[in-house]
Amino acid sequence: MIKYLLILSLIVSSLFLTSCNSAKKNESSNVLQQKIRITEGHVLLQDGTLLPDSAHKLIKLYGTYADSYPDDSLAPDYLFKAIDISINLPQPQKSLQLIDQFRELFPNDPKSGTALFLKAFLYDQQLADNVNAKKYYEAFLLSYPDHDFTDDAAAALKHIGKSPEELILEFEKNQ
Repeated sequence: MIKYLLILSLIVSSLFLTSCNSAKKNESSNVLQQKIRITEGHVLLQDGTLLPDSAHKLIKLYGTYADSYPDDSLAPDYLFKAIDISINLPQPQKSLQLIDQFRELFPNDPKSGTALFLKAFLYDQQLADNVNAKKYYEAFLLSYPDHDFTDDAAAALKHIGKSPEELILEFEKNQ
C-alpha cells in the first residue's frame, strides 16, 4: 500500500511540475511576443527609414523566439521577418546565418524556397560572390522548379559575372 501511494504521489507531482513548466513556458512566450510587438513599433520612422539599433534588437528577439519556441506557428514568420530586416540593413553575413537557421528549423515551410533564393541573391548582389551565387541559384532551381522566383533565378544565372557594359550590349542585341 505504501509503495502504491509513493508511486501515485510521484505521478501526481510530475504532472504538477509538467503543468507548471508548460504554464511558465506560455507566460514566457507571451512576454517575448509582447516585447516583439513593442519593438516592431519602433523600427521605422514615419518616413519609412529603418532604425538600425531597433532593427538589430528586433532581429535578436525574432531569433530568440524561433530558437525557444520552434514548434510555435509564429516562429517561422518571426525568423523570416528577421531575414527581411537584416537584408535591408544590409547585413549579408547575418542574413545568410538567419537563412541557414530558417532552412534548418523549418525545411518544409512554404517560405523555405524563398529563403534559398534570397541566399543566392545575397551572394550575387551584396557579396559579389559569383561562385556561391551560381551554386545556390542552381540549387534553388533544382529544388523549387515551380517556384515564383524560378524565372528570376534563371535570369540571374545567365547574367552572373557580366559587367554592366556586357549586359547593356546583350540587351541591345536582343532588341
